[in-house]
Amino acid sequence: MLRESRATVTRLSISGITKLRMTSVAPLKRGAAQQSVRSMAEGKYMTFEKARGRYVFQIRVPLDLKMAFHGKTTVRVSLGKVVEAEAIERAAALATSWQAKFAKARGKLLVPRTAAGAEVTCELDSDVAQRAVATHRALRVAPLQGELTRLRGKDDTAWSEALCVAQADLDAARRRLARGQHNDAVTALGELKSAYALKFRHTEDSLVDFAERWNADAAILAEEWLMVLHGRQSLDRLVVPSDAKLPLTRFFGTCAQTLAVSWRDRLASVGKTTRLKTFEKYQRIADDLHTVVGERPVEVLRAGHVAELTAVWRSRGNCTTTITDKLRILASLLRPVSEAAADVCRHAVPRTHLGRVRRRPFSAEQLATLRSIYASSDTACSDDLHLVDLMTLTGARLGELLQLHTEQLTRTDHGWVVAFRERGQARLKTSTSERDLPISTRSMADLDGWLTARKAAGGQLFADSAPDRYGHYGAAESKRLNRTLREHFADRRLVLQSIRNTVGQTLRRANVDPRIRRRYLGHADIDVHDKYYDPAELLGATDLMAATPILGELVTRIRGTSPFPGAQA
Repeated sequence: MLRESRATVTRLSISGITKLRMTSVAPLKRGAAQQSVRSMAEGKYMTFEKARGRYVFQIRVPLDLKMAFHGKTTVRVSLGKVVEAEAIERAAALATSWQAKFAKARGKLLVPRTAAGAEVTCELDSDVAQRAVATHRALRVAPLQGELTRLRGKDDTAWSEALCVAQADLDAARRRLARGQHNDAVTALGELKSAYALKFRHTEDSLVDFAERWNADAAILAEEWLMVLHGRQSLDRLVVPSDAKLPLTRFFGTCAQTLAVSWRDRLASVGKTTRLKTFEKYQRIADDLHTVVGERPVEVLRAGHVAELTAVWRSRGNCTTTITDKLRILASLLRPVSEAAADVCRHAVPRTHLGRVRRRPFSAEQLATLRSIYASSDTACSDDLHLVDLMTLTGARLGELLQLHTEQLTRTDHGWVVAFRERGQARLKTSTSERDLPISTRSMADLDGWLTARKAAGGQLFADSAPDRYGHYGAAESKRLNRTLREHFADRRLVLQSIRNTVGQTLRRANVDPRIRRRYLGHADIDVHDKYYDPAELLGATDLMAATPILGELVTRIRGTSPFPGAQA
């Protein structure tokens, strides 16, 4: 043992309770003293490579910041073949710069990502206890790197003193473990709470379990530090992996709130754009997940979290079908981040058929009743009857018609050709929705006159229609017209958009070619030949003329049919 008169030892316990510092007052040998003074005072962080005849700046990356610097353990920068004084000056400037970078990185690591004054609550179960021990180990390992750097500039006496302290720490840690002492472990838990704004909920048993784990890890860490001082292993062996720490996004993983943004950025990276309405829908789902998991990374998502999330959606009145759709969307957002988390969402999706309610077509009598309803409704406007007629003649979606410009109408010998195109801010549902549809208005003088007048006036075909904040047309009109429809039709499968189903059924019953039916409704090709060798985009108004007289006859029959109570379902 060293005599107290030769050295003053300030206790450094790697348990993290006491800060490590050793100040040697022993006399140094002449050569060692000169080498130490030169290294620490004049050429700190600087070495000379004899083989290349140059000075090199070298600084060790703190272990707790290793992941922030792409896994680097050491930074090396060539100072060039310069004189020693200039090399020392450059090394000092680089050291100041890198120390500032380390401080900035550590500041980002330790700043809690919570609302002002808020604490993150963690249940101190077995998994969290193990992660808390690992997180506190990272706090204890950080000072050891500085101590090792300091010792490398000292003589054998300083190393002997450090070995004595390390051995004493190991003996103390083993005694704590053997006796089951809790005081130091409780103090460590308090340090975690203070450093990361955490609140641990625990029982007496869970606290005992944490203390056992912490005491065992403290003994292991003390033994490993002693092996580092003996030169039997590298200090890098003591580094704690980020994903072994507490399940908080400040340490590792992905925050739930960033899922939608990441999805949008992935699409943008390959040149695809996202609709604002879709993005906001996905962002709301991600925000709902964040309310459940908080600062937990999505990589550690559990079935209990998904169950809690579905309970939130159910409390808002979401039906089973809606919840299922949201879970599938959430799984698609999670899959690029964590396949395991995506599987948790997929397993929560019901495996049985949900019996999704589908629209059903109107009969001719029901359509006649619908027309009569809009004709006599106080809330209907003068263009509503023309809108119903055009939906029946074209099978178009409500929004497609309401965003039409008169420039998209062309007069022909048989009636009109309506060109559905994206124009300005007007958008179609899919690329295959672009099409030219011929319609016949010979037996509909009022509709033909209305189209002629609007064409002459120019501008929007339905002048009173306006887009919502997403640029979509038809939201307000759909609510207004369906509200009136619901007062007379009890079957909720009948909505205004059911006119498209009516058109498809009518064309099928008239034996119209299936491809023409799909093209009329703006649907995509379904087989390889049509998709690659004769795509639907090549079908023009002339190819679709077979459907025109059939739909014209349907509208004529509806307009001439008197509504009767039996038509209402």
